[in-house]
Amino acid sequence: MPIDVRYEQDDTVIRITGHGVITAEEFLRAHEGIMASEERMRRYRGSLSDWSGVLGFRGSSEAIRALATRVRRAMDAAPRAMPAAMVAPQGEVYGLARMYEAYVADSGMATQIFYTLEDAERWLEEQLATQDVEGPSGP
Repeated sequence: MPIDVRYEQDDTVIRITGHGVITAEEFLRAHEGIMASEERMRRYRGSLSDWSGVLGFRGSSEAIRALATRVRRAMDAAPRAMPAAMVAPQGEVYGLARMYEAYVADSGMATQIFYTLEDAERWLEEQLATQDVEGPSGP
């Protein structure tokens, strides 16, 4: 499978890792699984998507827009803002990540794009630590 999904930190942090060439169908199917349970969605605190191993994307920008629309709907029921770190060092993948970032702006999904996994992990841990201090609904 070109997209691996792992749940970490007691199922509250989602780690998505892409490999090789990904089709729009694979991309959407992986994310549908993540958002399948509304109850599970309420427990999520953050996500890290590592697209550094992605060599290409077979699909249109409509797949990115479709995912963003689903995420925006899911965030309406979320008890807190959710940080989303994305690693996208390559040109095409970086451009698609920026497109997604624009589509989910002001949705409660605080998205940041990074060139390295280390920077993304550091930022996400900082965001999660802030959540721990502020509590589930922020200040």
